[in-house]
Amino acid sequence: MKASTVLLLTASAATALAGRCTNGAQYCGWYLVSNDIGEPYRPEDLAVKLCPGSSCQDAIYNVLWTCGQSNNISPVQICHNGCGGPLAHCN
Repeated sequence: MKASTVLLLTASAATALAGRCTNGAQYCGWYLVSNDIGEPYRPEDLAVKLCPGSSCQDAIYNVLWTCGQSNNISPVQICHNGCGGPLAHCN
């Protein structure tokens, strides 16, 4: 499995790009937490895990993503020291 870089900004962008991922693969990417985007936060979104309730601060996070069955892509964890490869992982 090679590391891939995917720019993912919102929950809908992640859904749109999910059809291009490989089941079981992990990817390095970005996640935008913004109250101004107008998208509702779902419980499975990283934004909810990062900022429970209404305490979200607008920020972009370097994140490790995984591709599951049915090509659903979901954030796994924030990579505070960056994300790298050749197998995608948090540094």
